[in-house]
Amino acid sequence: MQATDKNTALHLALRYGYDKLALLLLKEGHGLMGLRNRQNLTPIEYGTTEFWNTYLDNCITIKDGTELSFNVSFLKPLAKDE
Repeated sequence: MQATDKNTALHLALRYGYDKLALLLLKEGHGLMGLRNRQNLTPIEYGTTEFWNTYLDNCITIKDGTELSFNVSFLKPLAKDE
């Protein structure tokens, strides 16, 4: 869902510092990184470096010290009509 300024919930959560909400949106698959608002900004540009470091660190899982997994579902491409 986008407002008239084309900000998504993720844009707004990051812009106003609601990091826990932004993390939840990303975790639940509601944080498309490629959507630009009327100012031509993506949600990536609203998050702080600290936020993105924390988020990306949480995308890495090590199992039994031998298996390394990366959760990059937030990088899925946009559909042509989005």
